Amino acid sequence: PTGSDIKAKFLDYAQQKLKIISDMVKNDFAGGAANQGYIQAFLVKGIDNMKITIKNVMVLYEVQNSAHSAFVFGLAIDEIISFTTNERWESFFLDRSDVKNKDSPLKKAISLINMSLFFFPVPGHLVQSMLSNSEKPKQENYLLLPATIMIHLSIKQDVSAELILNDLTFQVSKQAYDALLALSAHIADFSEVEKESKHRKRYSIYRPLHEII
Repeated sequence: PTGSDIKAKFLDYAQQKLKIISDMVKNDFAGGAANQGYIQAFLVKGIDNMKITIKNVMVLYEVQNSAHSAFVFGLAIDEIISFTTNERWESFFLDRSDVKNKDSPLKKAISLINMSLFFFPVPGHLVQSMLSNSEKPKQENYLLLPATIMIHLSIKQDVSAELILNDLTFQVSKQAYDALLALSAHIADFSEVEKESKHRKRYSIYRPLHEII
């Protein structure tokens, strides 16, 4: 199936689920306080134990170095998984109807599987063509070799987070180093343009409306 087919099926599925929840809410409000409590507990349980999986994340940033030269920096993540855990950060079903869980903080683990940073000394359309054919960056193209990163979140009245990094390997080739310098210059130039633009907008009220001779 094409991307548009998958999107259409997902939207149709989401609309069906929303209609089911909407009908339940209507019936509960019609049925009195007892039913309203049931739907509230149902929704809380669903939100507490929601599992989210996102696959094949790719972000590309192209920098035009000159009229005939461009390069691309990229971020890739094979899979992002978010799930509810217990105190030991193991997958867990949280049931608030259980007295011992009533006031427990909501703990979520987010796993970034095979996250990597890479560099290509070619224009963006060539990189997209390569990656669309399921080609992986070569060893020399990586800035951060693929690694799995864990994030632990504890949510109650406030949110605390713990970032777990294991076996991270960075590498920078001479070509990538030159590109990083060019990227920093590009960002600095962009910042100066933005600053000048804001300055002009701020003081435009003091400019004459007509040419002064």
